[in-house]
Amino acid sequence: MKTKLCIFSATIFAIALNITALPITNGVPITPDMAFYLISDSGAATNQFKSDELIFYGLCTDDRPHYYRALPYKQTFDLKLFDEKGREMPKTVRGLAADEPVISPKGRVDVDRFVAKVMVGHEIRALTHPDDLFVIKDKGIYQMEVRIRICVPTTNNVPDFAMITNGHALLTNRYFCVVTSAPVRVNVIKE
Repeated sequence: MKTKLCIFSATIFAIALNITALPITNGVPITPDMAFYLISDSGAATNQFKSDELIFYGLCTDDRPHYYRALPYKQTFDLKLFDEKGREMPKTVRGLAADEPVISPKGRVDVDRFVAKVMVGHEIRALTHPDDLFVIKDKGIYQMEVRIRICVPTTNNVPDFAMITNGHALLTNRYFCVVTSAPVRVNVIKE
């Protein structure tokens, strides 16, 4: 129920701006019981950030423990920035370094390389300053898309979201896959 409330709240706080045809949102579900969202350093839900502002991301779940495996940071996020005409902006050296291709685990040895995580409720962490990852030369309003990836147990090669609440599965299941969220779309303002 709290996850649904979290997703509903994120949707309420998402303000639709008419600069692009794509919807602006600051939160999306990753799994049926886990949501991913972006917030400002004040903790406020927003869909607009300055290019030099530190953006935070959050994960929220219901009251049950959720078990998953975290990918290395360089593989966790898929970030893209578009100008007002929809052209993708180039990445800085740091942005390119933080954009490693994801390799799905093929067996237990690969899975064990990923950090086991347990989460209940909310978890908030720093994500980035857009200026650090993208070459933004001109003033204007840009749109940033952020997707998060996590590693979850599978059954018959399909993500088994019911197993996310089973700590035993995290330690014993041999088969995992990478799940990628839908994009969170926020505006980035270069002044």
